Amino acid sequence: MLGWSDDDLRRASGFRPATPESENLADKILAIDDDRSLHHLVGKVFEGSEVEVIAAKDGRAGLESVERDRPDVVLL
Repeated sequence: MLGWSDDDLRRASGFRPATPESENLADKILAIDDDRSLHHLVGKVFEGSEVEVIAAKDGRAGLESVERDRPDVVLL
């Protein structure tokens, strides 16, 4: 892990939680990477929002997740 706090990660990402007036552009995000720290980072960035973050450890698991979960965004 990078040694950053959860608040540091949110500030560094520029993330701003959705407000009732705003509309989510994505309901599900799939993060495909063999590095678990990326999954953790993406999860922390969207923590507290209505976005569901799904993690896959490799391409094969990612393809299965795409078919099963139908994410709106895929991060590679």
